[in-house]
Amino acid sequence: MGAALNLTPSPSPKRRGEILAEAEQHLQEALARDRAINLVELEAPILLEVARLRFAQAVVSSQSSVDRQKQNQLMQEAFDFANEALQIAERCEYRLQEAEVHNFLAEWWKQTADDRQQTKVG
Repeated sequence: MGAALNLTPSPSPKRRGEILAEAEQHLQEALARDRAINLVELEAPILLEVARLRFAQAVVSSQSSVDRQKQNQLMQEAFDFANEALQIAERCEYRLQEAEVHNFLAEWWKQTADDRQQTKVG
C-alpha cells in the first residue's frame, strides 16, 4: 500500500482514494483467505496492514472535506485492527510482529495527540 502511494510524486486526492480502495479490497481478500485456512502466522501482519490502511484513509480524509466523525471512525478502526494484531502476535510470541504493531501504535497515538492539539487551538 505504501509503495503504491509512492509510485507517483504527488497523486491527486481522487487517485489516492482509488489506490486506498484497491488496497482495501486486496487486504480484505487476503484476510478472508488467511482465516479460511487458519494461517495464524500471517494474520497479524495482514491486520497490521489493514490498520495502516485505515490510518492512511483517515489522514487522506482529514485533507479533504470528509466530516470529522468519519475521520474519527477510521482512526478508531485503525486502533482496533492494530490491537487485534497485537493480541495475536503476543499469543503466538511473534516478537518482531509485536514490535511492528507497537511502532504503529506509537505513530497512531502521536497523530491523535496532534489532532487533539489542533482541535484545541482551532
